This record gives sequence, structure tokens and C-alpha cells, in this order.
Amino acid sequence: MKLKWKELVASLIVIWLPLIYALSIYADLPQLIRGHLPYSGLGMPKQVFIWFLLVLLSIIQLIVCYTTTIKEIIDKQFVHFLYWLVPFINAVVYISVLLYGLNPAFPVFKVNGIMSAIILNAVSYFLTRKIVADQEPAPRVLAYIFGGVSSILFLVSLFLF
Repeated sequence: MKLKWKELVASLIVIWLPLIYALSIYADLPQLIRGHLPYSGLGMPKQVFIWFLLVLLSIIQLIVCYTTTIKEIIDKQFVHFLYWLVPFINAVVYISVLLYGLNPAFPVFKVNGIMSAIILNAVSYFLTRKIVADQEPAPRVLAYIFGGVSSILFLVSLFLF
């Protein structure tokens, strides 16, 4: 499969769009932002966080897009899902961590739990479909399990966090 350059460039632009918001609130951010990247729990300097996460996710996006060219993927919707998964995760996580840095009362667990539930639900949709020509789809029961877990995670995130 050919690499879709227009979609790749558009997804990289979407990954870097939250930088505009980060730079607009740069003066209000604390010196250390807790993004759970260093394991010490202290956080990382805001200069490093603002740029490091975007560079890291851009590299991950390039790797994800390259892996779609290795084997022929039959389901074109799955290719679009893979191309837009990293920008979606980036937008939610990056902005929620910035908002958490501004206000520690921000419900970051609720936002990220709902995002995880949406991704699990999308994965359950693709489990029963034939993605690659030489592989069979997963059992339908596994898709039901993923769908159930995503529903429970959504409800728990919505009402308990």
C-alpha cells in the first residue's frame, strides 16, 4: 500500500496545532508540568514538555503511517483510523495535561478515561473485520468483550471521576 502523503501531512499538522494554545498560556503554566513522563513524579520543565511531547508523537505518527505500507491492508477505514488515532490521542492528552497544569482540579482522569473508552469501542468495531488479506478476523466474542469494557470504562469515567 502506498503512503498517503496528504493525510500524513494533515495529521502531523493536527498534532502540532495544540502548540498554539500551549504558547498562548505559556506564562501562566507552572515551571514543572506533571505529565507522567519522568517516573520521579516531580514533573518536567514546561519548556521540555511543550516541545518533547509533540516531537515524540510526531515520530510515533511517522512510524504508524510507515507500518501501514508493510502489508496490504484491505479495509481502507482501518487505514484512516490508524492515521488519525495518534492526532486524536495527542489533542486530548496534550490539552488535558496543559489544563491540569493550570488548574490541578481539572478532571484529567475523566477526560482520558472517556478517550480510552472511545478508542476501545473503535477497536471492537475493527476486530471482527478482515483487515489484512492473509489473516482471519478475531472472534466476535472478543469484540463483545472490548465493547463491554469500553462501555463500563465510559460510564465509570463519566460518573465516578
